[in-house]
Amino acid sequence: MNNLTKNILTVAGAIVAIVQCILIMFLSGTVPVYVAILFTLFFAGGGIVYTRFAYQIAKHSNKIHMRRFKKFEGSAENYEPSDLIVRRTLIAGIILLVIYEIFFFVAIFSGLI
Repeated sequence: MNNLTKNILTVAGAIVAIVQCILIMFLSGTVPVYVAILFTLFFAGGGIVYTRFAYQIAKHSNKIHMRRFKKFEGSAENYEPSDLIVRRTLIAGIILLVIYEIFFFVAIFSGLI
């Protein structure tokens, strides 16, 4: 996927998360405002960042690991992460987004009951 598509999906995801946060604040009578904002920042924001920058996060993590154990310090190309690590980082971001969506539906339906 090219960067333009990733950027468009990131902006769209951020807009959806902000709209959902506003809906939680107005439609849910049981969730305090600060809880809705914190859940949006940590879970939706974290999930969006993890899914957008999965490769860069995996590469940085690999660089930290390699420097810690003094391996392959010669060139930057030795820090390339494997596809498995990139997918695991992507899955972590998706899990954060799923947790936020579950919170959103529980908050909305608890306010409507």
